[in-house]
Amino acid sequence: MLLDMTVGTELWLERVREHYLENFIRHGGSKVKLVVGGAGTGKSHLLRWIAATAARMDYATVFLSLREPDAETGDLLRFSNIVEFYKAVAKRLDLNSLWSGVCTRVVRELGYKPEDYDFDRPIISMLVERERLPIAEAKRRLSEATASAWSHCGLSLAFVTFCFRLVACRGESIEQARADLCFRWLSGEKLDLADARRVMLFERLSKPNARVWLYSLVRMLTLAGWSGVVVLIDDLDFLPDGLNLQTGRPFYTPNQCKDIWESMRQLIDEGEKLPHLFVVLGGRSPFIEDEKKGVKSYEALWMRLQSGLAPGTDFNPWRDIVDADLLLRALGGNSFCEQVGTSLSNVLEQRGHARLYKEFTPDAEDSLLRQRVREAATMADGEVA
Repeated sequence: MLLDMTVGTELWLERVREHYLENFIRHGGSKVKLVVGGAGTGKSHLLRWIAATAARMDYATVFLSLREPDAETGDLLRFSNIVEFYKAVAKRLDLNSLWSGVCTRVVRELGYKPEDYDFDRPIISMLVERERLPIAEAKRRLSEATASAWSHCGLSLAFVTFCFRLVACRGESIEQARADLCFRWLSGEKLDLADARRVMLFERLSKPNARVWLYSLVRMLTLAGWSGVVVLIDDLDFLPDGLNLQTGRPFYTPNQCKDIWESMRQLIDEGEKLPHLFVVLGGRSPFIEDEKKGVKSYEALWMRLQSGLAPGTDFNPWRDIVDADLLLRALGGNSFCEQVGTSLSNVLEQRGHARLYKEFTPDAEDSLLRQRVREAATMADGEVA
């Protein structure tokens, strides 16, 4: 529904799709962009449109919010260095699809198409049944194909081992428990020695090797069939503004914010070493402007981005810092907000939510755009997901 109800994509979103998703990132580029603007200017919607579009284009897509608690733990996302960035991304991947993708590369190496293989059965069964191979010969063929598929493809040794172990968990039998250990390792969890020995994965994620792990993760995903990796992080204004509700203290210290900005600087400066990675950060203006915790507080990053906020009244879709206020104005301002409300009502009606009059009092603090969206959702008959 999100894609259907979105209007005004021609000025920026379609350019993101055509230039970055269809071409630059897919062909090995890397980019970090920031979306900044006032409250209720559609920043989160822009990020979610990119996420939905990227997923349709076979990107591994991860959407994060600094204000939304983790669905499993209930904790807010802690993100203050490249290690935590890696963990946040790896934890939210579709691991079963990754398992299938890693095995599919081996299946292709064996000369088969993905549709030839039933992923609910061991790979070796295909060789024994289709080619009438003895089990010993089938094992040898599978071992050779795994080595050919994953040994010399630019991954770190630890990630090559991970791929070997993941294939082995589907090679002669389906070993879900052992695969789960592999996935725990991939997510950055420290395995105890006994578990590490079961899967032969001894290297641990740390600050010195985090960028190598991130590179290998993205590389592995592209080799396993994805177009690349798109990471969207919303609500970065929580960095300067957010409070710990239990203590009343700031959730992030100035030094932790500087660690985050240093991580972003590394992603920008080392883009050539992180091909197929697209990162989009979004939030209200304080995450840029705050001189103690915002981007401006970290000169090494601000020097690389400040041209993106060059003064001007015209929207520039190619700047690294995208001004959502200018985008909204360029799309028509108030008239565009009315168009959004109408479009949302039409989409909801097409999906069985007829428009019914209900009392609605707009919040005076809301932007016109947010008021029109909330009004359309309120007037829809039935519960809107």
